Amino acid sequence: RRVHGGPARIAVEVHSAKDIVGGSKDSQFPDERADPFVEVKVGKAKFTTATVKDTLAPTYNERFETPKPVALEDEVLVRVVDKGAIVDTELARLTMTVAAALALAPSSWVELKDKKGKAVTARVQLSFRTVP
Repeated sequence: RRVHGGPARIAVEVHSAKDIVGGSKDSQFPDERADPFVEVKVGKAKFTTATVKDTLAPTYNERFETPKPVALEDEVLVRVVDKGAIVDTELARLTMTVAAALALAPSSWVELKDKKGKAVTARVQLSFRTVP
């Protein structure tokens, strides 16, 4: 779908994630479950889902809306993070423009990368749309 127009408020729905690699990379237990949450930044607005404990395939079904309009060229950052007792660990991420996010089909599974840009197995299911 093509996106036209100027700044608009955006609704983001984080449905679920799958194939998350759990725990930190330094863990002695590579199959360790994570306590993941998803952080979404759209322009300057930042949203965080609830943490789902002990899973590598969480379901969120959480919806957020930007409080102010954002431009189509603004950045969208999606991060899957493992909630730690002391320090949270980023497991995977995705960066795109608002225009690219709005062009995704509803409930799209998107591939994530690590901090260095290398593809990882993790996927997150998202929906983006404009709101009045």
